[in-house]
Amino acid sequence: MDDLIRRLKNSRKAEGQDRIYLHGEKEFELEEKYRKEGIPLYHKVYDDLKAISEESGSAIQLIANINLWTAKIRPGEVQSAHS
Repeated sequence: MDDLIRRLKNSRKAEGQDRIYLHGEKEFELEEKYRKEGIPLYHKVYDDLKAISEESGSAIQLIANINLWTAKIRPGEVQSAHS
């Protein structure tokens, strides 16, 4: 199996591509990135989640690290939506 993977990855790449991905490899790398850097949220989604939390009185934990386009949810770095 290792030989097959090695041969596949060393195959000729499509024009403009520098790498060949195996099934699930992109998703695995994206998950690793999100665990390190946080999950990007469209600012409207963040605002909606915060509003729902405030309206319902629930203690949804959200990150306050917001720029114009995204909020980032980072493990261990949470802030109450009520604060």
